[in-house]
Amino acid sequence: FPQALAAKFWLQRHGIPSTLYLGVALNKAGAAAPDSPAMEAHAWLRCGPLVVTGARGSERFTIVARFGDPSAVR
Repeated sequence: FPQALAAKFWLQRHGIPSTLYLGVALNKAGAAAPDSPAMEAHAWLRCGPLVVTGARGSERFTIVARFGDPSAVR
């Protein structure tokens, strides 16, 4: 999350629109390990078609929130 947020602020400061996504997924490993959380959270940042941060594994997360510049949100 900190990396995606920092990149969002940097792009915004330079006038480049982007969208910050927050997602969650069930942690299948958590079922086997009692001290593991049942859910995982992930953040990624998209600028147009390019995922700037957090691309790896983002497809397995369900989007629960997105924060974008008015011209970037789809």
